[in-house]
Formats: sequence, structure tokens, C-alpha cells
Amino acid sequence: MILENKDKYKVLAEEPQRIKDFLSDELFKTAGISLTEDQINILEKAFIDNVIIEVEESNENANVKTSLKIFNNKIVVIKTKKLSIKEMINAVMDIGSITTQGNVFVVIATLLNLVSVLFITKLNDDEKEIYVYLAYLYFGKHNKISNVKIHEIIKLHYKESLEETISDRKINSVLKMLEDDLRVIEFVDGYLVVKDKIYFE
Repeated sequence: MILENKDKYKVLAEEPQRIKDFLSDELFKTAGISLTEDQINILEKAFIDNVIIEVEESNENANVKTSLKIFNNKIVVIKTKKLSIKEMINAVMDIGSITTQGNVFVVIATLLNLVSVLFITKLNDDEKEIYVYLAYLYFGKHNKISNVKIHEIIKLHYKESLEETISDRKINSVLKMLEDDLRVIEFVDGYLVVKDKIYFE
């Protein structure tokens, strides 16, 4: 059974208004992006719609006390919690009036940070920047990125968007961590694949 949005918030121990306040405050603080109430509502929905929480009914004697939640007078066990990166990014891209290409990365990264236990919060600035940019290119722009061109693409992003430089060694380290440790990207037949679902605790 997949939970509805109102029950997802119970599992996340959050409230819609707190999510909206976080989005509004964080986007203004990090990028000077000021959004209307309607725009914030759209972003909040883009986030919670793509948090997927699967549960199954249980009983009081189940040895999973930390996972027990009661919904509609039923005891359930949380099986999986995951985030659909593809659909969330597509939702942000569809908004259009909210972001320009220059700050769309900030919006996506802020949405990814909404759940504090998501792996994205464990990344340093370079790791987060590269992951968000690759996810944006893969899902948002549908770019086909080869392992031969990926260093050039990342370096150009740093130069044009951040006015910074990044070494091949650093890029290799980040890509290795994303592929081997977190397993959120892979290369198939020499081309980048960003995995759609991120599982979290």
C-alpha cells in the first residue's frame, strides 16, 4: 500500500506549512529567490507528490517497533521510503515562471534537502553541485552525456555558473563516490545514467 500525501507527512514527522516555510526561507537565503504563496504551494506539492512511502499492515506483536505507525486505526510497517528524482525535477521544470536556468539548480537542491536523512545532506558542496547538475541535465534537459565528455561539461558549468574551476581529480573523486558508494549514477555503454529513485531511512 502506498500512502497518500497527508499520511506521508505523518511518517516524515512534518507539516505542509513547515515545508513551505523552509522552501521560502531557504530559497531567499541561498539565492535571493522570492516566491509568491502560490509558487511555494506548487513547489511543496512537487516535493510531497514524489515522496513514495510503501507500507503493509502488521500487528501489535511485530518486532518492528521503530517502524510502526498507526493510520486509520491500523498498525502498519513502513517497507520503503524513496524519492522520485525524475518526476520531482520534471515538476520543477514545468513550473517555468518560478526559475531561470541560472537558479533551477538551487530550487532542485533545496527540494532534495527537505528530508534531512536523504543522502544529499551528506554531500559536500562540490558533490552536491555535481549531482544536482547531472540530475538536471539527465532528467530535466534529457541530455545524453558520455564518459568522455562529462569532465568538460562539469568544468564548463563551474566556469559559467559558479565562476570557479574544478580539477579532473576532484571530478573523478565525486563521480566515483556517486557511482560506487551511493549508487545513484552509473555508466552504461559509456553513457551516464542517473538513477530515478533515491531510497532513504
